[in-house]
Amino acid sequence: MTDKADIRPAATNEAPLDEQRRGVIQGFCAYLLWGLFPLYFHALQPSGAWEILAHRILWTFAFCLLLLMIRRDWSWIRPLLHRPLLLGGIAVAAVLIAVNWVLYVAAVVSGNVSEAALGYFLNPIVTVALGVVVLRERLRPLQWVAVAIGLVAALYLSLGAGRVPWIALILACSFAASKYAAAASGSPARSKCSLRKTGSCSPRRSAARRCNARLRELSRDA
Repeated sequence: MTDKADIRPAATNEAPLDEQRRGVIQGFCAYLLWGLFPLYFHALQPSGAWEILAHRILWTFAFCLLLLMIRRDWSWIRPLLHRPLLLGGIAVAAVLIAVNWVLYVAAVVSGNVSEAALGYFLNPIVTVALGVVVLRERLRPLQWVAVAIGLVAALYLSLGAGRVPWIALILACSFAASKYAAAASGSPARSKCSLRKTGSCSPRRSAARRCNARLRELSRDA
């Protein structure tokens, strides 16, 4: 009689199907809400990019503090202060996400919404490149096809603009690099939200949390 252990499927690093479906739905809703941000930023005029970013950092930090007070979740702070490399990784991620956001807001309020949107269209491609080149993640054939289609679409949109889309490239690279820096640091999600994400606790948190867990797992295996 065949041993049951022999007929079980091999373990994989992929998330369960239900979790993947939830991630897709949450990601779709987050990007839909993200796409409405330009309307909100225009309504804030004459506030500039730096003022909007400052408010985002201030009020998000206050919200994170309130959450920590409600949960009474302070035990991670002291060990974190004794890990300079981890704090350095969070600081790098904070700077990158601040650059990303101030450039994004500045692009929107200055009438460059299409190039800002192109930046976040390019972001998944840059993230995949980090996964393949830095984390040595292997893609399935259909995933390569999806990446190729996205890359062709990005090149078409870039060439159609008639110039190098510097805003889009900086947005894509800074966002992907910030996610990698935070994930590579191995810090708990709550510390990242309280320290690094004081300027970036956006509605994308639900989908980004799974991305961070996946990147941490890959960085341990690399």
